[in-house]
Amino acid sequence: FVENNLIDAPLNLPKPVKYLMLREWQAFQYISEKLFVFIALYDTKKISLVKLYIHFPIENKTYSYLKKIPSTKISVSNTIAGGTSIYKEGESYCQAYINYFQNKLKIDFNLKADDKFSGTLKADFNLKQFEPSVVVMPLSKNRWIYSTKTLTPAKLILHINKQSILTEGHLFTDDHKGFYPYITKYDWLTAASTQKDKIWGINLTDNQVQDQDSYNENALWLDGQKHYLPPVKFHRPEGVDGVWIIKDKKDRIRLSFHPQKRNAIHENYILAASKYEGPPGIVSGTVRLEGGDTVELDKWQGMGEQFYLRA
Repeated sequence: FVENNLIDAPLNLPKPVKYLMLREWQAFQYISEKLFVFIALYDTKKISLVKLYIHFPIENKTYSYLKKIPSTKISVSNTIAGGTSIYKEGESYCQAYINYFQNKLKIDFNLKADDKFSGTLKADFNLKQFEPSVVVMPLSKNRWIYSTKTLTPAKLILHINKQSILTEGHLFTDDHKGFYPYITKYDWLTAASTQKDKIWGINLTDNQVQDQDSYNENALWLDGQKHYLPPVKFHRPEGVDGVWIIKDKKDRIRLSFHPQKRNAIHENYILAASKYEGPPGIVSGTVRLEGGDTVELDKWQGMGEQFYLRA
């Protein structure tokens, strides 16, 4: 996994076709008591984008930067063990460097729309202390998703126009690659909290992976230790703006997600379309571990996603 060349995957298709099928991204979610920040470098080869989303939960105030770009303007690392991903266009840039073997992460960005954003996000972590989630999951025969996720302490220096903020919090990282189908759908939820000076966090996904009882990326981290969780389903009886219910078949996971602010991207280009909902919000409920212990999630700050892409 130090380097991978998915274009050589045995799909019995020409390399240019496989290239257009490949989707890669690095995403980062920074969570503190007063601030939530989402950064994504997303390359589908057909539709690529750079996204920065900032939410102040106490004030319920948000800032957002979204730039749709050609695939030639973005480079996502060819490894799920870190590397460098970068977007650069004129004076605007976003660069993410991760080296899991040296326990280093640094993200620098300078982005300008109606508002001007710049900052640096750093994390120095020990993967023996903060166990990563590294999974390979089948979408179909010879089609896989490769995913690496971590939850670590982090520091953020953020500048919004003339305002400067220095905070310490938690950081989810998501290195992701896969030959997704033409129509891609998934639900995703992450949340974190500090419990007695220890980092707790959760990651839950329902996607198009086959046999999710055997293959999924669902996990709960308690002070760096990862606990595997079963497959889940997301229910939105009141729509994306109402309360989301996340449950599993064995009643081990009983969670609710309360969106705080709308965060949507809806695009339609005839042959390609995107319907994305990614609100920040609060997660509450319980998770029962395999050993029988129950963990209570009491208003953990996080983010939910309902994702649809036709491309």
